[in-house]
Amino acid sequence: MQSRFGRAYTSVSKEYKGPGSKFMRSFEGAKRNFEGPGDPRPIEVWPIRLDGVPLSQQYDPQLLTVKLTR
Repeated sequence: MQSRFGRAYTSVSKEYKGPGSKFMRSFEGAKRNFEGPGDPRPIEVWPIRLDGVPLSQQYDPQLLTVKLTR
């Protein structure tokens, strides 16, 4: 996340991205559903507001969703 989104991610408070946050619970659920290297589905985790991220396929600012691909 830090290498992909840089300061937009690192500036988010731990309250919103740390252990026990909705975002981290979503990430943990996505990890459990991941079926391995052959799984073509992107991993979608939410909610997280990343200010200043340009429009991309990796982040949807309206849904506050990050789409992680392999």
